[in-house]
Amino acid sequence: MINEYRTSQKDNFDSYDGYTFYKHAANVRTTFDGDLFGYVFKNIDDDMMLNISSMIHIVNKDFIVQNKLPVIQAKCANSDEYLKTIDSSKIQYGNPKNITLLLMGESNKKQAVQCTINFDTWNGRAVTKSVFDKQ
Repeated sequence: MINEYRTSQKDNFDSYDGYTFYKHAANVRTTFDGDLFGYVFKNIDDDMMLNISSMIHIVNKDFIVQNKLPVIQAKCANSDEYLKTIDSSKIQYGNPKNITLLLMGESNKKQAVQCTINFDTWNGRAVTKSVFDKQ
């Protein structure tokens, strides 16, 4: 479905944050977060969609890393080792309440490490669990 939108000649525009909003029908726009999720905006006219498009920030792995970096640095550590660089990341959505961020990278001791952090989206994105392991 995502590729169909991207290759079609549907009316669309790009927001300042790089999201493409496709016109699906009258007063209906669709945008996508990479290849994972689609978001539909209903009962919104074209001018309003254009006006609010720059205020829309989809919570994806990059958004979480950018906005929760101090938390990540604190939780991805043990007594003498910590996550120094993030080489890759994945996001997993469990129930509607939790987002799990899986980070892979290198520690300050040049070891391959993995850190898993669970965020509670209903409690100010508080960390409910974190695991920091060597690979």
